[in-house]
Amino acid sequence: MNSETLWTENAAGYEGRLRWPIVSLYIQNKDRHVKNFLSCCKGHLLDLGSGSGYYLNGLLDNFENITAVDSSDEMLDIFKKNNGMNGNIRLVNSDVRKFSSKSKFDSVLCIGLLNYLNEKETESLISKVNGMMKKGGKILISAPTSDRPSGHLYRLIWGIAGVKINLYNSSSLMEKMKSAGFSKIKVKNGDDLLSFHVIMEARK
Repeated sequence: MNSETLWTENAAGYEGRLRWPIVSLYIQNKDRHVKNFLSCCKGHLLDLGSGSGYYLNGLLDNFENITAVDSSDEMLDIFKKNNGMNGNIRLVNSDVRKFSSKSKFDSVLCIGLLNYLNEKETESLISKVNGMMKKGGKILISAPTSDRPSGHLYRLIWGIAGVKINLYNSSSLMEKMKSAGFSKIKVKNGDDLLSFHVIMEARK
């Protein structure tokens, strides 16, 4: 099963599963870093693999303009229901690997997307994103990590469901960010015990 089929078939129950007791312990940990990032951002935001717009709930007014990209129409429909469709939101139904924009963005959010990309696709995407950002712009990116047993368990669970998940070593992901032209790269959740992701913030 590919990721597009997965989220098309499971869009309706997505946010409910985030509140499951065990899942929520991990998700709340990640949410803290994502919300902190978004609360400090303004201007033009690009949300790659936006899904249902879960992370933007209550924060739309922070931004002058938001471009949300996802390959699932069902997820984007939920985004509309959750966040409305005021003039500063542009929803794009597209595979992120094919998405491009002439507009430059102040901030980029890329959460829960690299899971489904291979190494070459990830390198290409990170480089392309850098080219779509304004100088001094900020990016927050997350990926399931091979540095922790929980990351391997995460991949195993999805593998049983027929979904291939790619894990990332934090050092190699940081090197990909550097090679793409990003600087001031920081791992935001290095001390979090309850995490199967590595979360990185960087600047162009």
